[in-house]
Amino acid sequence: MPPAKSNPPKESSQKLRTSVKKKKNFFFKTSANNIKLTDKPKSDEKSQIKPSKNFARLPTKPDEASSNWKSLITQIKPVQSKGRLLYIERKKKEAAKKIEESSIGVTSSEKTNNDLEIWFDGVDPILLETPSCDTSNIQFGSSGPKELTKVLALDCEMVGIGSDGKESALARVSIVNQHGVCVYDKFVAPGEEVTDFRTKFSGIRPHNLKNASQLGVVCHEVAEMLKGRLLIGHGLSHDLEVLMIKHPKSNIRDTSRFKVFRSVVNGATPSLKRLAQQFLGIEIQTGEHSSIQDAQAALRLYTMFHQQWEADLVSRRSERKSKIIKGKKSTKETLKTKETVQSKESIKK
Repeated sequence: MPPAKSNPPKESSQKLRTSVKKKKNFFFKTSANNIKLTDKPKSDEKSQIKPSKNFARLPTKPDEASSNWKSLITQIKPVQSKGRLLYIERKKKEAAKKIEESSIGVTSSEKTNNDLEIWFDGVDPILLETPSCDTSNIQFGSSGPKELTKVLALDCEMVGIGSDGKESALARVSIVNQHGVCVYDKFVAPGEEVTDFRTKFSGIRPHNLKNASQLGVVCHEVAEMLKGRLLIGHGLSHDLEVLMIKHPKSNIRDTSRFKVFRSVVNGATPSLKRLAQQFLGIEIQTGEHSSIQDAQAALRLYTMFHQQWEADLVSRRSERKSKIIKGKKSTKETLKTKETVQSKESIKK
């Protein structure tokens, strides 16, 4: 006979059922599974640290500040970085330098016996500029480096070459800045034999040209100095021609071509000597000419009429632009009329 099946005890069977039930219930939603993971656990009230009411607070109003606090504030100095202190010191030096420059008039420079300086008050501050040039070409005197300003005045002296000495050659170039100080003054070797030094007018003698600079070097240096600057002078077309420099016409102010100065001689070209006598009240070119003095006189004439001169130029440019625009419009209208006439004729045919 087969052995009789042994029935397990009731207790063990109940345990198995409960384990299976637990496994089944694990996959279903329960109250435990409904708990969100993002929810922060509530901390106990005892663990929360309440801020104490007795904490230090800085006064925000002058009424709230005590006498001790006020005395302390006056003693405390703000902490500044080293870079900030250097910046403040540099700004103070620049301000002091500007005050010194404005108080100084004309400084003495190396010049010939007849190079008497012309100086004047009331220079327009718009014409001044901080130096931003190569200082290798600037001469140094007792007053330190001489600045290049955005307005420069130029004048040249010539000597005679050729068999009869009638041909002109460059012998001296002088440039004056807006302060009236000579920033460039060099004698130039003509490259040919000088047959007439014209000392009576040019003030140049044979010993001035012994160690003179070469023409090419001087032309290059002057061209670099004049770049982007307003050029003042008297009869500049001839000076620029001998220097072989092409300066923008919009940056040239020639005192021989200004209408106010030309009106003195009924529209003709006035001499610098007459203009200086009539408008500046000074005598120049009484003997040997000085290129420094002539440049200073031309510069002063420009500064006197600076506002009127520039206003006239602006009005002229606007008139030219309007004429160009009108001319373009008229050409367009004529073309349109021609096209319409041609189209009508073609239709009639």
